[in-house]
Amino acid sequence: MTQPTGVFVRLPLSDEQVLSVLDSYTGDKESTNAAMQKTILSIGMPVTGDDLSEVGLEVVHAHGTDLTYCREHAQRIANGADGIIYSLVRQSDHIAKLAEKDAEIVRKDAEIERLWAALEGIEVSIDALPDDNEDYSRMSAREMQRQALEVVKAEVKALKGTEA
Repeated sequence: MTQPTGVFVRLPLSDEQVLSVLDSYTGDKESTNAAMQKTILSIGMPVTGDDLSEVGLEVVHAHGTDLTYCREHAQRIANGADGIIYSLVRQSDHIAKLAEKDAEIVRKDAEIERLWAALEGIEVSIDALPDDNEDYSRMSAREMQRQALEVVKAEVKALKGTEA
């Protein structure tokens, strides 16, 4: 892991999650560390809220783990022992932030659904337009609207992601 990341893991772990963590043990410190970090990220949720109040710091290094409240102290420990510093936050603050993000996702999903419904209505209207371009010298209004609809659909799909 190049950038330290906090991860919220809901407990208790399922049997499948426990097996994933156990399977990530390779017997070698370096490869086990990387494999476990990947596994923990896959079963947890990265902490992304930079505005969460830091209540402490955990320094993980070759000699173990140290807890401190002072960033300078944590930095000295990490530098001296080739360690990684993790910010510690209150679980209640993090859960509140997750709920806030979940509400934002629900709101955006509702907006995407509203846009899709509007696009479907536009598409029906475009299909009802006459194809009045007899000599094909210029693009018909119907074709221009169809192309505009495709551009808007592509934007909505990009907003929605791979689920669209």
